Amino acid sequence: SKFTNISNKILEVLEVEKNHENLENLSKLISKVCIEETDIKNISDLLTTGNKAVIIWGPPGTGKTYESEEVVKELLEVKEDENFEEKYLFSKGDMNRNEKGYYEIVQFHPNYTYQDFIGGISPKLRGNNVSYELKEGIFKKFCDTANKNKNKKFIFIIDEINRAELSAVFGELLYVLEYREKPINLPHFKSPFTIPSNVYIIGTMNNVDKSLVTFDLALRRRFGFFKLMPKLEVIKDVLSEVIDEESLSKYYDKCEKLNKDIDIKLDLGENYQIGQAYFLKISDFLEKNENEEIIKNQNITSFELEKLWIYNLEPLLEEYLGMSIEDNEVMNKLESLKKEFLKDN
Repeated sequence: SKFTNISNKILEVLEVEKNHENLENLSKLISKVCIEETDIKNISDLLTTGNKAVIIWGPPGTGKTYESEEVVKELLEVKEDENFEEKYLFSKGDMNRNEKGYYEIVQFHPNYTYQDFIGGISPKLRGNNVSYELKEGIFKKFCDTANKNKNKKFIFIIDEINRAELSAVFGELLYVLEYREKPINLPHFKSPFTIPSNVYIIGTMNNVDKSLVTFDLALRRRFGFFKLMPKLEVIKDVLSEVIDEESLSKYYDKCEKLNKDIDIKLDLGENYQIGQAYFLKISDFLEKNENEEIIKNQNITSFELEKLWIYNLEPLLEEYLGMSIEDNEVMNKLESLKKEFLKDN
């Protein structure tokens, strides 16, 4: 393969023995890096076209928020040795920290409002008296600052975008999301508001609650969509230093089989598979030394598997299944999956 050829050349330059193990390990590493870099490049390309707004969606635990921040680093050309949050986060306050741009991240929830996002009249308690004052929301502040710094990129991340009532939160922004630089009047504010062309919006969204189907159609056409699926090979990469190789291989097979069973046995489809971040939580239950460091070369036993199932996997699967959890047939299927996941190979 092309990765094997690249690996051969790298080993040759580094004067490392070109045996099967070295070739296989380096090929996997190059493959992983290329896949991740391709995702980031594709999201960046999608984000910088059209409405400059993209939704990254997929099963829980597939790294959507992580990929969002990696896209920010790509667009702002952040170097590895730079303090990413301190230098580039908008809410840190100082707009003279760098010349490239800034990002902000907010997480939507069911109680998130138009006043939080855009602004409006808010009550304020002074002693026993209630007064009302005009407050700017985070997105309005972000866009107003971007308007004054047109030579910089401003990237706004909305984590869990579908958890809020989007039509209510966005309000009249539906128009300016599509028509950048066109001013609109906002209630209570004197100056017209625009979303400038140097503002980019990234939303992340789980599909566990069929959120893509119910996503407001008027908003859907204003966003590009990029799907992230589980990358289970990350499990081996991350845990290889602390888990015995044979034990890790068996654990990887269990994770892979569980996702296949979710697709076929539970009949939920591939969009309801479990992301790698959930399976990596096994490290929470591994044996640690007095410094809270994971002891190396451990075996994953039924004890750790059962903890992972009870605290992380089962609640997610029950959420997937919704009201069907009362169905005895579904309960039996879930119990069957549990036994399969916990059994010793």
